[in-house]
Amino acid sequence: MRERLNQIKSNFIENIAVVEKLMKFDEAIQIFCLNALRKANKGLEKFDCADHPSYNIKPIIKQVENIRQNDSLRPSYEIMLNQCVVLLVSYFSSAIEDLFREALNKKIQNGNIGKLEKEEIKVTISQLVHNPDVADLFLLRKDISFQDMKSIARAFEEYIEIEQIPQDEVVNNIILSQACRHCIVHDGSVVNMRVLGQLSSATPRDLKPDMKKDDIIQFNEDEIKIIIESMNRYIDRLFEKLLK
Repeated sequence: MRERLNQIKSNFIENIAVVEKLMKFDEAIQIFCLNALRKANKGLEKFDCADHPSYNIKPIIKQVENIRQNDSLRPSYEIMLNQCVVLLVSYFSSAIEDLFREALNKKIQNGNIGKLEKEEIKVTISQLVHNPDVADLFLLRKDISFQDMKSIARAFEEYIEIEQIPQDEVVNNIILSQACRHCIVHDGSVVNMRVLGQLSSATPRDLKPDMKKDDIIQFNEDEIKIIIESMNRYIDRLFEKLLK
């Protein structure tokens, strides 16, 4: 089981790396352009025409250097930071679901089904033939949301029979990201009463503690790093409980 859990964790870390690259997308483009321009300028210098009015690209190089130094294009790319949060919530949800499925399969294989003994799931013969994995069929029939921390905690406590992870700043930061993810995707990033309701018990937290109705949600890189750290810490805690 440890090997499989490690693989799930490793996959999540790889997905985080993708998000971190996306956060730096504008910087990567600027560096690429600067390197290409500087290389072209060196080529012109070899032919002693780098300062010729028709070929001089030094002003363009200077302009791109200024853009990078002043972070001038950041406002144009800020929408991508919100999309990074959307991706993180999806990757986190997928990782948690995989951990749940693995833990459930392990319980079934060991015959240590506990409270699951009297659980009923209705499946067709066709579903059973095409997917004999009991955990998959269980998830197919049970309404478990892996994008809601309370639902996640209940599922692991009720079906896997592990003690709930305390709702501290780490958990509350993730709740904030989940609430904002829904708002970004469905409500144009405008805070509404639904979001505020989700966050009413998510205190204390490190992220956006003073959100108000009609605020526009905009994440920055430092906030996204806090979300990443919180998700990693939660998965580490859950990992330890599953291996006990």
